[in-house]
Amino acid sequence: MTGELRRYSSYVMFGGTTAVMAAYGRGNQQDEDNSVRLVNGTGAHEGRVEVFYNGSWGTVCDDSWSIYDARVVCRSLGYQDSLSAPHSARFGQGSGPIWMDDVDCRGNETHIFDCPHNGFESHNCYHEEDASVVCLHDRNTSCSRNYYDSTGNITSPFYPEGYGARLECNYQLKIWTAKKITLIMQDFVTEPDQDFLIFGEGPEVIYEGPNVISITGNLTSLPLIERTYTLANNQVFLTFISDSIITPPRGYFHITYTADIDECESDLCQNGGMCRNLENSFECVCVIGFIGVYCEIERTCSNVTMETEFGQARLPMTEVGIVIDSEELCPEEVSKVK
Repeated sequence: MTGELRRYSSYVMFGGTTAVMAAYGRGNQQDEDNSVRLVNGTGAHEGRVEVFYNGSWGTVCDDSWSIYDARVVCRSLGYQDSLSAPHSARFGQGSGPIWMDDVDCRGNETHIFDCPHNGFESHNCYHEEDASVVCLHDRNTSCSRNYYDSTGNITSPFYPEGYGARLECNYQLKIWTAKKITLIMQDFVTEPDQDFLIFGEGPEVIYEGPNVISITGNLTSLPLIERTYTLANNQVFLTFISDSIITPPRGYFHITYTADIDECESDLCQNGGMCRNLENSFECVCVIGFIGVYCEIERTCSNVTMETEFGQARLPMTEVGIVIDSEELCPEEVSKVK
């Protein structure tokens, strides 16, 4: 079967072929987006977990209940992650059926119904064992960080798994000796027109302006040159923002950056050599008598001269004063490029 998955109250239509939802182990619960809720918390972000199955709401037993189970519940409700997975009816005992027991999520499932469990209404529990969750709510900025190395990687939270909802990740590149910084979107898949990466030159995060770039959607399939950005500054800001609802499949991104450093800021050339900064490299121009990448090698020339078409020239000597190569003349200037 191929095609787009479209959900209906009692059936799944997949590319024009219908199948009873029970074939997926989910019974005839209502639309999946509305089939889990949190009850009796201090806010919408926490409470007793209840799922809708076979026409009624019921609870989940806390046997084997873990932070991974809570993460799946929270993310399916649009939260970025879970903070805790309370046991023992923390938010009060429910009533009615106990639909699920021994839930064993890995943490990357889209919905609690995708997680292994004993089977609906197969349990050995009482409502005093009802499971609960506390979700991370409000906009989460804990993903923000600064970068100081000349090369590195920036990834979305949970990469290569999908990121969560309500994120505001502020990334600051601060590479003081850089002349420019190049960003390459190695992997970039976000919810189109809902989740954005905004970036530009300078230390301040701004959201609009002539030099501010905003990208969204799937860039991974584009040619590399179309997802490469070079900014002529030693500081660059990037801000990633996701909305309050993550529509599966969740997105992700992986960005590499490289700074073109002014190596001459470090006084690399020795013995009076002059440094010239090049593209991702440098050149030391040495004074007479020194050679090497950094002008670190001293050359001793003899007083022996020979006639050339350009006049007299001194011959190079070994340290004990013996001519080693009559064709190798001491240059007036020796350049080496790293």
